[in-house]
Amino acid sequence: MSIWKLVVRSLFHYGRLNLALLVGVALTAAILSGSLVVGDSVKESLRRNAKARIEGIGFAVIGGDRFFGEGLADRLEQRGDVNNVVAPVIQVVGTVATPDGNVRANGVQVMGVEDRFWSLSGGGNPIPETVREEQWLAVNEALAGRL
Repeated sequence: MSIWKLVVRSLFHYGRLNLALLVGVALTAAILSGSLVVGDSVKESLRRNAKARIEGIGFAVIGGDRFFGEGLADRLEQRGDVNNVVAPVIQVVGTVATPDGNVRANGVQVMGVEDRFWSLSGGGNPIPETVREEQWLAVNEALAGRL
């Protein structure tokens, strides 16, 4: 019996097992390929969304637990080191409570901004002129619902 005859007989004898193995390998390859394609698609979508959100922002200077003076933003804008608007922002983690103090939310991101900040989004200030005063507070829907 030659080696090729042994191989052919072995393939026919174990034909069902070989077919099951072939189907399993093909299914596994299809699942892995699909997962890679979906993963790349999700990654690209997230990248595009992130880029769209920060489109007007060239760089950010974060002071950690220290603050920069507002004059730094003014000096950067006057020197022309940046192409567009320089908007100073104070960002801290704080606590928000109702006036009577019965309900409060800890670990809230509190941002202090001025009018220059709203020009970064291109959509303008979302707070109507009639509501704006010298100092005002805007909260998102999740925090408003909690309070």
